[in-house]
Amino acid sequence: MADDVRELLLSTTADADPSTPLSAPDLRLLIDRLRLRSDPASGAHEERGGMRAVCSGGREGGGQMIDALDYGMAKVADSMMKHVLVPAISNMSVVVNVEVLEEGGSEHSVSVLSIVASEEKAVPNEASKLVEFQDVVRSTAEFENMLRSMMFSSPDRKDGRLTQFVDDVEVHFAVRKRNEIMVKARYILVQYDYDNPLESGNQDDSVVDLLFRPEKCFISKSALQLMKLVHGALKLLLSTKQDACLSSARVAKEFCYAARDVLLLYKAIVPVQLEKQLDSISQVAAIVHNDCYHLSQEVLGLAFQYRPDFPCDVQKQVVFVDLAPIFTQMANGVLRRQIHIAMNTISEAIDGADGFQNTHQPQHYESAKFSIEQVVFILEKIRIMWESILPRSTYRKSMSRILGSVFSRITRDMLLIDDMAAEETLQLQGLIHLALENLSSLFLSLVENDDENEKFLDHDTWIQLDKSVPSLKKFRKLAELLDMSLKSITAAWESGELVSCGFTSSEVQSFIKAIFADSPLRKECLGWILRTPA
Repeated sequence: MADDVRELLLSTTADADPSTPLSAPDLRLLIDRLRLRSDPASGAHEERGGMRAVCSGGREGGGQMIDALDYGMAKVADSMMKHVLVPAISNMSVVVNVEVLEEGGSEHSVSVLSIVASEEKAVPNEASKLVEFQDVVRSTAEFENMLRSMMFSSPDRKDGRLTQFVDDVEVHFAVRKRNEIMVKARYILVQYDYDNPLESGNQDDSVVDLLFRPEKCFISKSALQLMKLVHGALKLLLSTKQDACLSSARVAKEFCYAARDVLLLYKAIVPVQLEKQLDSISQVAAIVHNDCYHLSQEVLGLAFQYRPDFPCDVQKQVVFVDLAPIFTQMANGVLRRQIHIAMNTISEAIDGADGFQNTHQPQHYESAKFSIEQVVFILEKIRIMWESILPRSTYRKSMSRILGSVFSRITRDMLLIDDMAAEETLQLQGLIHLALENLSSLFLSLVENDDENEKFLDHDTWIQLDKSVPSLKKFRKLAELLDMSLKSITAAWESGELVSCGFTSSEVQSFIKAIFADSPLRKECLGWILRTPA
């Protein structure tokens, strides 16, 4: 066979020089001569069949694929003559593997030529064009049959790699779409400006209803667009079924995995990208909390919404509910971290008051006042950042927890003062009133009111606040105790009023000892308090 190839090579090339590179037409002519020499009787018939196979590939949607298969014939001849360089077809996208099955002496007898096509450009970009691709499938089958008849391919039809490729066009389409979706998702997450979420586009689109709670919350445009990608990926399966009338289990899994991967990409990118903002009190952290909480609720409904569209044998594998706890934990973790940072920051501000001792001295009073002003400033800053972002119930619960720790800390520090001058009690009372007055806007944001335009701190409002923040009631009562007589304090204890505010027997006794000088009346009152059960 090697001698035949050399003879044909010399007769084909213009200058009869075997080292001269062949042009594409020369290679085509060489293939035709090889085919005619192997079977002269059927050569003409196969040539016409081959031309029909090539011509049929010119149909819409498959031209590129058929052109690649046509040039594959030239590539086969080039592989048979490895010592010849063919620049004319060196850039083709068809990969040729020559498998040597028999070896004899110093020469190899090529018995099988497997052509592996990787014409990804021919795969449709839209599900509606998958039907048109069936022309390419038929043409490819004809071409591969021709290769078998010419002994250029294995006679075993299971080795038909070209046919396998085009038969799996649905899978190639799904894989391509999955990759495109992931690229879009990553771009959305990386490019979104979390530092200015309220200034990017229409804010109304970012206010969404929670699926399982009668509330609204503000989410980032990135989370909104990610959910659109998720729904789009799952709707692609329905589109494939309707337009192509085909749907395999593997295709369904690709679309399902694409939707899951988009959601998991948020988990992988956002916490790392926004690590700095999440480690400080920020509006960005509140938005990330909302994103995670929104996603945790949305994924619960995906399976119910799209599972009927999946093939029966994979419907049980269409699972998203396992992602809900992941995003719920992320949301809770972000919120807990924010509350912890807020409490620590406020605690440091209160430390500057040095236990609120000696406030009758100007220097100590100014330090205590500055500390209270810092606390108010931090709380107001948190209110402004969270009130318009977090879900209503989440905001109230979180802010009530922070306020509870603040009032508990200040009340405890003031009750630990072991000796108070008369002027000092007035200064402490003034500091308490200063805090309450400056936090009025925050208090109003924590209560329900039918008329949002007529909010004010009336008796009913304070009752609601006392229920939400129990330590606030004790804090307010402490301001009254600082201006009450010894008998009034004793009577308040006996009536149970102080107990209902959260005071203990030891706290009341220590408070009386710190304010009032030792006297028979003080001993009598302390005895009454000691004997009266809480």
